[in-house]
Amino acid sequence: MEECRNNVGIWPARSIAPPNGRKEFSYYAAKDIVMAQEAGCGVMLWDGRSKGTLQNVLNLMAAGKRALVYFAPSKDFHVLASNQDLQTLLAHCDRKSIEAASRALGVTLSQPSLPLTHS
Repeated sequence: MEECRNNVGIWPARSIAPPNGRKEFSYYAAKDIVMAQEAGCGVMLWDGRSKGTLQNVLNLMAAGKRALVYFAPSKDFHVLASNQDLQTLLAHCDRKSIEAASRALGVTLSQPSLPLTHS
């Protein structure tokens, strides 16, 4: 098994097979999906643009779990437990960045009811 990224707590780790074996978005997304399924909640640091972090938030929320997001642009924390919470956070993001991330993830914004939905 390859070494874990960011395992500062030396938590137990296991290997998750990526869908295509290459280290690209799908490689990390496969691992993130399992983490969202098994976690009780999530903590993320977000720049308001990263599609991977946005996908992690969506995975957790789809599973009915909360995410604590440190939003770097405003240097504050947001607890995301509902569609309204997500909508409030996304309102602070650059619209073009969110639209680009949405396209890359294959999701669309459905105002006024978020979260993003798969198209």
